[in-house]
Amino acid sequence: MNNQNISNSTNRENENVFKPFNSIDMESFIGKLKHEDNRNLQQVKSFKWIYLIFIIVYTLLYVINPDKDVALYSRISGVLFIGAFAVFYLIFRKYSKIFGAIDYSVPLSEMLLKVIDRYQLKFRTYLEATLPLVLIDIALVLNFYHDLTWMSPVNRILVVQAFVIPIFVGAAYVGYLIWRKRQKPLVENAKQMLNDLNAG
Repeated sequence: MNNQNISNSTNRENENVFKPFNSIDMESFIGKLKHEDNRNLQQVKSFKWIYLIFIIVYTLLYVINPDKDVALYSRISGVLFIGAFAVFYLIFRKYSKIFGAIDYSVPLSEMLLKVIDRYQLKFRTYLEATLPLVLIDIALVLNFYHDLTWMSPVNRILVVQAFVIPIFVGAAYVGYLIWRKRQKPLVENAKQMLNDLNAG
């Protein structure tokens, strides 16, 4: 009986020693990758529809609305908001197509390269948001410019920037923190696996 226990224990130790850890790592990596891909797909789809709703609502309020009490600067501001929302809608529609077309059956090296390209932090990602953010900034300036009448024109603009710029920068930094926590590890793992694959 003791010999049998020793034999079973030895077999278990051998299984732990010779078990292919690379396959376990790959399985874990694929699981986390699919989870992150699916989460991003759902998020970009949601934002796409949210911005489409914004476009419709602002068009009704500031473009189609026949109310003569709506000032010209409010209509111009509304059009700028619509332009910003339209750009965001196109951005999220693009990413919705990207995440919706992910194929995990492609060769491993190709899949890893696509993971790196998909989740690598790029300056272009922030650059895409520049135009709509500028449009929103101008729209807010137009709105508040006519409300802060006791200030000089320059101070009216500066007051808006004092609120808008920290919000934009803060949002960008939060986006970076999310990327560093959730997506940077995927990029690093994909690069390491690709290097191991090429070395092998």
